[in-house]
Parts: sequence; C-alpha cells; structure tokens
Amino acid sequence: MPSPTQDSTPIALVKAFLSCVKTKDAASMRALIHPKATAVLIRDDEPRFQTLDDAIDTLEKADQELVEVTWDEVEHIDGGYATVWTNFSIHSNGKATASIGFELVLVLEQP
Repeated sequence: MPSPTQDSTPIALVKAFLSCVKTKDAASMRALIHPKATAVLIRDDEPRFQTLDDAIDTLEKADQELVEVTWDEVEHIDGGYATVWTNFSIHSNGKATASIGFELVLVLEQP
C-alpha cells in the first residue's frame, strides 16, 4: 500500500485509496477511510447509498481486476476538511467500461 503521511495532500490520499482498489487490499483501504464513511454510486440515474466499508467488501470480492483512472483532479482545503473533484474512468480486466464521470471525495484530517 502507498504510505500516505500526515503531510499527504488530499489528492495523494485519494490516489492511495484507488491504488488499493487495484490490488484488492481491503485492510489498507479501510486504514485510509473514516469508519462511518459512505458512498453514493449513481447507476442509470438512480443513487445507491451504502457504507464505504460495504463497498470495500464488494471490491475485495470482485472477480475482475478493477482500475480507476483519474485526471484533472482539483482539491479545495478548508482547515481539517478538503474536497477532491476528479474526472474518472473505470477499467475492468484492462478494458475501459462505460462508467466515465466525475467524483467528489471529502477528506477529513484525523487527529
């Protein structure tokens, strides 16, 4: 797992999490998130709400290799909070899927 330090930027933390998705390193993904973090996945214009912990379970059990590619990341920092906006595409077993869009990630500074 990439080793983010306290000096890591919010973008670096997001990229560290995504690198763990590729390797299905659930323990490292969980080490990077707040225990009560949630995810909203939008499919066919319908939001699907779940805990990020449940999403990690799904990613860990996936049969295919998943790689999420991001670009044009923008971060906004306000004290101990930050948001990261980024374009992304998901690749399954080396092939880009139709899922191309943007993500908003909220990053909290941990004491």
